[in-house]
Amino acid sequence: MNWRLGHMGKFDFDSTTLGDVMNDAEGNAVLEKHIPKILKSPIIGIAKKKSLTAVFQMAKGQVDEATAATIRTELEAL
Repeated sequence: MNWRLGHMGKFDFDSTTLGDVMNDAEGNAVLEKHIPKILKSPIIGIAKKKSLTAVFQMAKGQVDEATAATIRTELEAL
């Protein structure tokens, strides 16, 4: 997993993949809380290999900006 050392939060949004977050109990709990339907989507397999930054950009049409900001804030707090 890609961890940020000495920075805010343990996930580096440019290098940590969605799969990394999904494999982390705390990170997955944040995602399940806000976007459970998306996590069950058949195309999630493709997104798992992408960085969090790329996933946020791809999800703009499916996740409103307020929800995306909340997810980002909660992941950064971990």
